Amino acid sequence: MLGFSRTAVAGAALLLANSVLAHPTPSRYNGTSQEQAEAQVEYWHGGCTVHPLGGAQDDGPALLIAFDKCRSNSIINLPGPLYTVEKVLNTTLFNTTINLDGVIQYTPNISYWSPNSIYLEYQNATTAWYLSGENVTLQGDGGIDGSGQVWWNEYAVLKTQGGSGVAGGSSRIFARPIPLAVARAKNILVSGISITNSPFWHSIIFESSYVTFENIYMKSLSSNESAQAANTDGWDTYRSDHIIIRDSVVINGDDCVSFKPNTTFTEVTNMYCDGSHGISVGSLGQYYGVADIVSDVYIRNITMLNAEHGARIKVFPGHNDTNSVSGGGTGYVRNITWEDFDCENCDKPIFVTGCYNYDSNTQWCQDHPSTLEISDINFLNFTGYASGNYKGEHYLYLAGKNAVAE
Repeated sequence: MLGFSRTAVAGAALLLANSVLAHPTPSRYNGTSQEQAEAQVEYWHGGCTVHPLGGAQDDGPALLIAFDKCRSNSIINLPGPLYTVEKVLNTTLFNTTINLDGVIQYTPNISYWSPNSIYLEYQNATTAWYLSGENVTLQGDGGIDGSGQVWWNEYAVLKTQGGSGVAGGSSRIFARPIPLAVARAKNILVSGISITNSPFWHSIIFESSYVTFENIYMKSLSSNESAQAANTDGWDTYRSDHIIIRDSVVINGDDCVSFKPNTTFTEVTNMYCDGSHGISVGSLGQYYGVADIVSDVYIRNITMLNAEHGARIKVFPGHNDTNSVSGGGTGYVRNITWEDFDCENCDKPIFVTGCYNYDSNTQWCQDHPSTLEISDINFLNFTGYASGNYKGEHYLYLAGKNAVAE
């Protein structure tokens, strides 16, 4: 793979895993006072520093004070080592740099996060850190720990009781928080940090422009065989443009990167993805009568290991129910390129479907074809091998106009 050192990236991932992420999940702590929170914030010319309380006490109020007092033209230092948070970090900053060298760990209090988190208007997803504003840098050697195991356990119980969400896995009944959302923002750089043990997607880029993520390490794997980590996408982009995701490692059990509706002018380069569902366009066309588009996306220099899919486009079929959340949308997928893509032990290295979420109902797909147009799709310089788990099926499945595979 050109310009990509798997050894260097894997070494950096191991270093992170053995240092900043080695923290047990805390129990919930109640009672951080305003006086305590104020005392945690050290002000200095040009910015502020937040010192953690320790002992699993809630550092959320102090972080919110710092994000408020130093919101503009400032530097916010978070040296750690560990911040325990049970507050939604609703943050709007301007011309500000956050140096995150400690770990922010969310307490796994389901009754708190579910009803009070901020709805992102898509898949009923919620977020624990809502980062908004303009000209903001979030950087450092630290990270965010979502305490995901508790959420995965509860989600597994919910499914055994017949509960579920729409495609994407979330619902208003049990909306698992996303550790970091870049939302309604412009000119944002996130560099060097880790995001681990995510209850749901690791990060969402929502209604934003000119956002760059670089040198990011993501890992969410369950220690409970009967409660696997669920819906742990690396990145999801939605109603956003001019996005760059590069030089990063994702170890998870769902999409490495997923381009949701109305994502345009996006680049994903130099990625190492292990155990994922691929780098995916979609799903699109889920909601009846709603127009979804994804266009002008370039994906290059990818190492994809042990994956269900490699390069994927997933579009819902048609639907004749005006209240449908299972298909019937309109729109298009256009000008998408995957290039220099090494897919090793992948079930379906290249997969394009116009019948997402109806895999077991071929008759429905035939009777209700998708109304989205898929065109100008390129798969260039693919290497590696398929897992063999789908013997007798096509490893390369293409649907749409002007699809090219080399």
